[in-house]
Amino acid sequence: MKNITIEELKILKKVMESKNITQIANELYINQPTISKMIKRIEQQYNVQLFNRKRGLSLTVEGEIFYTYLLDLLKTLNSLEQHISEKNMNYISEIHIGLPPIIGSFLFPKIITSFIATYPYIENIIHEGGGLKVEEDLQKGEIDVGFVVLPTKHQSFKSHIIYRDSFVICVNKNHSLAVYDEIDFVDLRKERFISFDKDFMIHQKFLTMCKESAFEPNIILYSSQWDLILELIEVNFGIAVVPRILTSKIENNNIKEIKIKSPKIPWEIGIIYNNNSYLSIATKNFIDIAKKTYLS
Repeated sequence: MKNITIEELKILKKVMESKNITQIANELYINQPTISKMIKRIEQQYNVQLFNRKRGLSLTVEGEIFYTYLLDLLKTLNSLEQHISEKNMNYISEIHIGLPPIIGSFLFPKIITSFIATYPYIENIIHEGGGLKVEEDLQKGEIDVGFVVLPTKHQSFKSHIIYRDSFVICVNKNHSLAVYDEIDFVDLRKERFISFDKDFMIHQKFLTMCKESAFEPNIILYSSQWDLILELIEVNFGIAVVPRILTSKIENNNIKEIKIKSPKIPWEIGIIYNNNSYLSIATKNFIDIAKKTYLS
């Protein structure tokens, strides 16, 4: 990469992802012409056109290929920098962790408490988002490890189950379904559902249950906030499919938990990392503690 710095490659990556030079220029406090000239210089050096510049900015076919290799290169360089840093700083490091809200609220506190008690000098940086966002961030190399609902979609990810649970139906105690302690999912085909947002794996599991029960759900509201979903159930706005662990947060008597007789879809939480990337000593220690906290 003659005459191209690592910082320039990082800027190019940001532009390729946002497809907006002005936005990146403002974020990094760099003049827009400077970024444009940098991109042009890289294109000339490799005799390739990375962007279509008509009607906005989009990647060419060559640009898509270049972006894939650029991600791999930056991951390798980042791993090298981190490895050298650890060797020179007595293993003091930081870990970037992808964390969906429910896992963050119910499972993560016990894990991070155990980890900090053993490694208090390591900085932990949390990247919040749904399970699909966590997988995307890990694929891009923006996080070191993530917590998701298994299975993961990427073959390059290594995963370890750390917690198992089941799904239940939550309804208001005045709802007609409240007389049941267990129910077949197909019997919910006429109900009004409150669902987690579409980038949550819980939502994907919910859709799987609907598909296996041969009906399209009537979803009246999406939310990323599990506490809001429970509050809406409390006022009988609708019903929801949730992991059983959420019912431990129910503090009043207005919500009834109903077991799902069939289909049996498990809720398995795993810690994932990219098997093709360098794992720091700090990250390996974090993974070990996460594996031991709940299933030991």
